[in-house]
Amino acid sequence: MATQKKIESFALAKRTIHIAVDATDLALNPPESYFFIQDFLIIASGTFWLLAYLFYAIRCFRDRKCGLPLNCLCTFPGWELYYGIRMAQTRFERVAFLGWFVADVVLVVVKIVFATEQGKQMRAARFIFVCNVLAVGWNHLVVVCSPNADFANYFGGYTEQFRVTWFSIFDLLNTGGKGHSIEIWCLRFLGTFFAEATQIWRYLNVPQNWAFVGSWWSFAVVGAWLLGDLCYPILYFDVVQAKKKRA
Repeated sequence: MATQKKIESFALAKRTIHIAVDATDLALNPPESYFFIQDFLIIASGTFWLLAYLFYAIRCFRDRKCGLPLNCLCTFPGWELYYGIRMAQTRFERVAFLGWFVADVVLVVVKIVFATEQGKQMRAARFIFVCNVLAVGWNHLVVVCSPNADFANYFGGYTEQFRVTWFSIFDLLNTGGKGHSIEIWCLRFLGTFFAEATQIWRYLNVPQNWAFVGSWWSFAVVGAWLLGDLCYPILYFDVVQAKKKRA
């Protein structure tokens, strides 16, 4: 009679792959709970931002206007592509960055096709392409000048987020709310909130590896984002009410 092969206990659990594993954190042999909570926060952030992109595309198709300004979209694909190839530390993270690159390209195409005047579409496409080439160069410069990859990723991410928040407010006030919705703001806010929660979780657990998260300039950048995003819904409802009165 053939002997039954012994199955190792928790074999599947031991093969669990985490989304992002920082080498300096891993060197300290952290408990699995540290990575699982980090994974949850990253997944939550990505899910809300992906839904925000979907709502941006739907609104763009309906209003023939994209609420995400061109000067933000024109560098997003370059940022995702560079960090996916150059900065990702795990295969899962690399796939996620490249997935976001595809999502950015799709939103760019939707904006060009549905929210750009006929005759100006090729000009817009060329402008976006050139800006993304420059964005790749800028991101490489940030990485070279940064003390480590984590700092560069944090700085680059919040540079983009700062632009999205404040240029969205400028666009909202100058277009009467076309391409915008409170649902997009809510999803965008939650996506960024969980992204910052990820950084705070890392800082609270391993402050020596993530000291820049608790720096004065980090508080300034996060505060500027928070101020803008908390003002946005107030301004949005003011714009909507003013539009209804004019109608």
